[in-house]
Amino acid sequence: MEGCHRAWAYMGTVPTGVEEAAREEISAKLRPAAVHSTMGKVFMETAAPLEEVTALRAVDRLFLLALHHPSPNYPAEGSLVAAFKAWVVSETIDWPAILDVWQKAYHAHLRPPEVAPASGFGYYPDTPCRRWDSRYAYANSGISFAVSCTRTGLRTKSLTSKQIAQHCGDSLVEEFGWKVDLEQPALSIAIYATDDHFIVGIPLLESQVAKREHIRGKGLRCSIAYAMCRAAGVANGSVILDPMCGR
Repeated sequence: MEGCHRAWAYMGTVPTGVEEAAREEISAKLRPAAVHSTMGKVFMETAAPLEEVTALRAVDRLFLLALHHPSPNYPAEGSLVAAFKAWVVSETIDWPAILDVWQKAYHAHLRPPEVAPASGFGYYPDTPCRRWDSRYAYANSGISFAVSCTRTGLRTKSLTSKQIAQHCGDSLVEEFGWKVDLEQPALSIAIYATDDHFIVGIPLLESQVAKREHIRGKGLRCSIAYAMCRAAGVANGSVILDPMCGR
């Protein structure tokens, strides 16, 4: 980030089979400190400018990772709720910095008047990286949010996706005083609870994949089309005859 050069962790969702093309694009464009993938997901750590990260074409959805446990140590079933609620408000998540990146991604202006720059909000050009003076500078600030959850696997089967989302949302309300808005939230928080990962992510791509600027018409899914062009070695500016473009 400007004036900070901090590396951030991201996750992109991709169609199955496009993982290699996504890794190649990330390696070529973002100079990542690390990049790896699992089926349908690609993970990266990079200090590249946010506008470059959000310009990736091989990913369908892009998330800023607030928390990622690659091999989660899930407790016994009776303690799962308490664990989930503790994880989303743990000191491991730098919520002030995460919200700063989220604001930059959406060009939002949600900082309340009483929170002045002197409070240490976010990061500023030409100054060292720094944390909020208070992790609760956003408490009762009126931020509306919603939590969604995708749960798969056997280790968390005692809870549904909806229950996990609700418990994690309750924990954020109790900790920060944010307001739940399931219809039009300002901040969306996505949780993935699987046997192999526990992820808390913030979606960074505001528009749907099909509505991105480089899409000129409806047809083949853009991430798949990009992977095909990359595999075929198609250069920028080339003219391609699509044999499947008709109806």
